[in-house]
Amino acid sequence: MVDGAQAYTIVRNHLFARERPEADKAYDLATLGVQEKHHACPGEGSDEDSAEPEWFECGDGGSLGEPEGHDAAMGELIAASTPASASASASAPALTLIYGKTLPRAGVTTELLHRISGHLPRRDMIHLPEAWCDAPSSWTTDVLKETKEALCEACIRANAPRASPSGSLPAFEGLCFLDIWHISEAAYFGGQKTVVGVPHSTSGLVKSVPVLRKSQAADAMRIIIHYFNSVGKPITWIHTDGAHELKGAGMIELANEHKIRITTSNVGNSRQNKQEPTWRATCAAMRTELAQSGLPHSFWLHAFSHAEQGRNIRPSRTAPFDTRLGRLLGRKPKGAYRRPFGCLCYVQDAPRYVGGTLVNKAAAQAQRAIHLGYYGDEGVSFENLETKGERAEPGYLCFVPNAGHRGAITVTDSVKFVVDCFPGVKRVAGGGMRSRRTKSPSLTTRSLTPPPTAPRPPPSLRFT
Repeated sequence: MVDGAQAYTIVRNHLFARERPEADKAYDLATLGVQEKHHACPGEGSDEDSAEPEWFECGDGGSLGEPEGHDAAMGELIAASTPASASASASAPALTLIYGKTLPRAGVTTELLHRISGHLPRRDMIHLPEAWCDAPSSWTTDVLKETKEALCEACIRANAPRASPSGSLPAFEGLCFLDIWHISEAAYFGGQKTVVGVPHSTSGLVKSVPVLRKSQAADAMRIIIHYFNSVGKPITWIHTDGAHELKGAGMIELANEHKIRITTSNVGNSRQNKQEPTWRATCAAMRTELAQSGLPHSFWLHAFSHAEQGRNIRPSRTAPFDTRLGRLLGRKPKGAYRRPFGCLCYVQDAPRYVGGTLVNKAAAQAQRAIHLGYYGDEGVSFENLETKGERAEPGYLCFVPNAGHRGAITVTDSVKFVVDCFPGVKRVAGGGMRSRRTKSPSLTTRSLTPPPTAPRPPPSLRFT
């Protein structure tokens, strides 16, 4: 095999050292794998206008260019005069030598056009004569007449796309996928930045639990296992990625305790985990809820849980148009209890004595708040490790900005909603949040009584 430097040395010796013995020249050409071919030069019995540059044909059909007007100083190669070692280089790759800006017609190949055009595919190279003023039409008719693409190792090595998805993920009643999602913004209440999510393989329901640290993944998984056991769908198989916190010591102990099988996907292949695309869909819904509410980004956790709750009771696009939660429970779930995220609401705040008498009969009995979701639905959304004994307490989550230094969240059913008002909150000096709207909106009551009927005509005008 002859490299580029050796080939250049051989050609240079032939062009600029003609006093070398013929035997040395023949050996160089044989080493290069080149055979001499003499063309008629101007003034040697040929038309001067049709004179072409001289070329040396290579063993595999290529060519090695030579300056125009150069006399053919090399004689015909004789096999007997070629050393035995030169016969091994007969299969050496062809080399093309082009001088200056002129591109000889004989030297144009599909590979050359592919390289000088920026590694364009054939479907684009066939239009080079239309795009370049110095590109002849013969490139399309003669050089690019092959319909198949030229094999280019540089293109194959430079860009290696992933294989397209094929097949489908397994669907078993006891199979659940497991993954961790992270965000840079800490939650306003709790400070969580990580969410552990588990989708059910057959129903598609997603159950997620926020955690403070990734090392708490086993504790979050314990809550998820208890939920699926409570609805009669025990988990027997967990498929996750290779993260240590998802297959480490804590998860192994949990799997041994509940007799759960753990498998992992290939490194860098997210298509083998059903939770990966679910994160993107839930985050898109979360951003929509935050944009509607006007709340800061630190309220992402409640918006995330509210969005996930809505996706679990979202009807499918095909018949029978059931929901993920409905497929898990085997019946239609409720959904009319939901209210717009971030809307204005009024929470009852009227403390009473044991006998039922109001503590202060002159004080207002409600305060302004912001709705953050419903707590304690059938899918048990908004559940996390920090709720402790208050886990899954039924009621509406209402954020009261003016309660205390940072505000407070009240869980209650005694609440009235203004579903088309989104006041939002803003930060104040010294910390904490305050509602942006200082005055109550003008409320209009819609009449639910039927419209009045037209008066009956007098008896004299009635038709009999």
